[in-house]
Amino acid sequence: MRDAYVAGDLADAMRKNPKLKVLSVNGLFDLATPFFITEYDLAHIELEPKLRGNIEFRYYPSGHMIYLNVDALKQLKSDLAGFYSRAVESMDVKSTK
Repeated sequence: MRDAYVAGDLADAMRKNPKLKVLSVNGLFDLATPFFITEYDLAHIELEPKLRGNIEFRYYPSGHMIYLNVDALKQLKSDLAGFYSRAVESMDVKSTK
């Protein structure tokens, strides 16, 4: 069985909707997803430079299930709230022009 590769699908979706924002959350001790593979994959999806700014990365002192570490969960909640606010803000600013 081959591993699923969805980064190309993500790039296609980002090209079709340039307002699409992506937040990649990563556990530093994740044994399910090798460290740096997400960064590598997203760096090699051949996105236009203006769309690369739509991708953000966050790192937590946890394994694959970030929410099991209570401190990491609190930080994740804060990071998600900020991500949602920035995403909505950028849509509002662009839609009023």
